Amino acid sequence: MSASPKLRFGIAAAALSCLIAGYAVAQQQQNDLPRAPERPRTGQIDRPTTQPGQPYTARFRGDRPNAAAQQDVQRFLAVCLLSRNQAEVEIAEFAQQQSQSPEVKEFAQKLVQDHGKFVKQLKPLAGTQPSGRTETTPSLDAAGQTDAERSVTTTRAAGGNAAVDQLLAIENQIIERCKQAMREELQQKQGVEFDKCYIGAQIGGHTKALAALEVIQEQGPGQLQQFAQQAQPIVQQHLDHAKQIMKQLEGSGAVGNRAARQPSERQR
Repeated sequence: MSASPKLRFGIAAAALSCLIAGYAVAQQQQNDLPRAPERPRTGQIDRPTTQPGQPYTARFRGDRPNAAAQQDVQRFLAVCLLSRNQAEVEIAEFAQQQSQSPEVKEFAQKLVQDHGKFVKQLKPLAGTQPSGRTETTPSLDAAGQTDAERSVTTTRAAGGNAAVDQLLAIENQIIERCKQAMREELQQKQGVEFDKCYIGAQIGGHTKALAALEVIQEQGPGQLQQFAQQAQPIVQQHLDHAKQIMKQLEGSGAVGNRAARQPSERQR
């Protein structure tokens, strides 16, 4: 695979950092949970009462779960996923315009449709109202903000968690820079090399996206668990399709190399 490491780990690395940072937020919020009055402790903790596959946090009897913390975690993950999917749509639209392969164009169009639907589903969870149509490229307001950035601005004005807002602002910048780096790399390539670069990035990105969705389904907040469960089969289809296209691209490259060698071999 000829795709550069920068592209393989490009935007998808931001999704992984979302999960790491989200875990840090959850830990911080857990430390801030209200505690029952001090009393002699026997070392006993509550036994798990959650169903298999649901997250469980051990706590001493008398403690209560912090609903605000759960909301912060959900909003953080939802905004990260929203930004990631919007970036995916933008790059796919660019690939549609630049690729000369009908199959790559068709693959990119499928990503625009499916990830556009993900954007629409994620907006309410991220604090942004969806429009009545399937979303593609992120809409910008008068200040030039994307949907994800507007979500951060809105919750900050409403007195949201400042730590979460700061993490989201940083995360959005990371995703934006990764997207720009991928676009610049693709602009330097043409023909089969462009297709290999783009498809290689999609294999790496969808592999990590699938892993992230599996973790969110197992341990994330309830509404995001439902989204992750519904999105996994679609992302798996994208990954399988991308791998199939890459095999074809590599095969056509091998045939081309053999054809180029034959004239020189005959001359000898």
